[in-house]
Amino acid sequence: MFAMVLAIGIVVDDAIVVVEAVEVYLAKGMSPLESTLKAMEDVSGAVVGVALVLVSVFIPVAFLGGITGMLYKQFAITLAVSVLLSAFVALSLTPALCAMILRPRNKDSKTPIAIFSRWFDKMFEKTTRGYQSLSMLLIRRVVICLLLLCGLYCGALKLALTTPTSFVPSEDQGAIFTVGTLPPGSSLERTQAYMEKVEKYLYSLPEVADVITISGMNLFESSYSTYYGSAIVTLKNWEERPLPEQHVEGLLLKINRDLNELPDAVFAASGPPAITGLGMVDGVQFELQDRNGVTSEDLEEITNDFLEKLSARTDMFASAYTFYNTQVPEVYVDLDKDKMKKLQVPLDRLYTALQVYLGSAYVNQFTRFSPNFQIYLQAK
Repeated sequence: MFAMVLAIGIVVDDAIVVVEAVEVYLAKGMSPLESTLKAMEDVSGAVVGVALVLVSVFIPVAFLGGITGMLYKQFAITLAVSVLLSAFVALSLTPALCAMILRPRNKDSKTPIAIFSRWFDKMFEKTTRGYQSLSMLLIRRVVICLLLLCGLYCGALKLALTTPTSFVPSEDQGAIFTVGTLPPGSSLERTQAYMEKVEKYLYSLPEVADVITISGMNLFESSYSTYYGSAIVTLKNWEERPLPEQHVEGLLLKINRDLNELPDAVFAASGPPAITGLGMVDGVQFELQDRNGVTSEDLEEITNDFLEKLSARTDMFASAYTFYNTQVPEVYVDLDKDKMKKLQVPLDRLYTALQVYLGSAYVNQFTRFSPNFQIYLQAK
């Protein structure tokens, strides 16, 4: 939005410079064509130079990496394109329109445009003189200037105290993302039954407009497992949620508290990221790195201890959660490769059979009525 506001001014800025330069020569009695040619000789170099300088500043910003590049990429591209468009219009379309439309001013003309133009010039000149007089008065009245300056400082201080100070402040975007984690190895039917309870609870909230539940998917990590369940909650319009506890922050506290009271699952809810593409959900992500070669169980214990410490800081964190779990059931299959060779059973065929019986295996796809359909083998 800030880039669009700047771009609106930049696009017309060069054209205004050209028109004002033509007006200077028209006032000297030259014809519109001669005035335009003379004005372009004066300002063409300046327009090109300013455009190249601004583009050379903004275009490299679009190639920055990390969070800085993500924040400023759209800003830089918008301004760079606007600057180039402004220079192109000022060097091509604006001179042609000046030669066709602008005419030397006739002080005795009685047309409505001429009368309005003279009135506008008179008012503008009066405003300019008033501004100059006010400036001279303030220069002589130092105390008044200091009082005005103190007022500006107080306003800036109040704005600084009321403006969110976080790097990317959270916003109420009218949506909430949730994930429920059942005990590892839980069946999809059990997860669906749990998500039905979650959906019923969410619809009971007066601030909720619609709920979409997805069983077998972790929306926060974009991973799939039978013991994961996700829900996308669409809230009602902001006008229907005027109270602070009806905003996203208040609803997140209530939803996390109430749904974590349901048995057999750990529930987490969060809002969408403040910047699209900056993670899947809002908040801060921590990553713990094992540098001592500890076991997976030890790393899980350290992670849980870290979460307990974060949860204790209620002044900074509303909730803390992790999906790291070492208790996921596993099946170890010891293959008799010698017997497989005797029976002439290819190893890849055996792996495919195990995949079909324990999970699913992709076969191919076919096209019917325009859409593409995928074929999977799965044991019932």
